[in-house]
Amino acid sequence: MQKNGLFVMSIGLLVIMSSAFGAEMKINYLILITGLFFVALGFFIFKKGKSTNHEKTEEKK
Repeated sequence: MQKNGLFVMSIGLLVIMSSAFGAEMKINYLILITGLFFVALGFFIFKKGKSTNHEKTEEKK
C-alpha cells in the first residue's frame, strides 16, 4: 500500500509541474489545486499503509 501512495504523490507532483505553461509561465490554478489534492491523497494513503504495516509487525512479535 505504501508504493501506491508514493505513486499517487508522484502523479500529483507531475500535475503541479505542468500547471505552469506558455512562454510567460502563467499558472493554471485549477490544475495546481488538483495536483495538491493528489499529493495530499497520496500522503494519506502512504501514512495509512505505513501504520497498517507497523501494526502487523507488532502483532508478529
